[in-house]
Amino acid sequence: MVFVPSKFADMLVHCPGTTGHGSSLLPDTAGEKVRIIIDHFMDFREQEKKKLDSNPSLTISDVTSVNLTKLKVIMIELLHKHTFKVSGYVS
Repeated sequence: MVFVPSKFADMLVHCPGTTGHGSSLLPDTAGEKVRIIIDHFMDFREQEKKKLDSNPSLTISDVTSVNLTKLKVIMIELLHKHTFKVSGYVS
């Protein structure tokens, strides 16, 4: 195993979607798309958290952290920003 310094990265995701009246159940909305992406990121975050919690010899530098740092609504799209701290260990 080789250690290299942790890397930080921001990811800004644009999710355009169908627009219309709020009383409608429109298909393919920006909110539906955002939910899918955020769920994937949070599932990955939980896996890394479990890895850290289950092994006392690991530190925060040994896992990749994902945090939702911004959620913004702009007319027909939602923007969300995630910050990643990528583990410095490469195997």
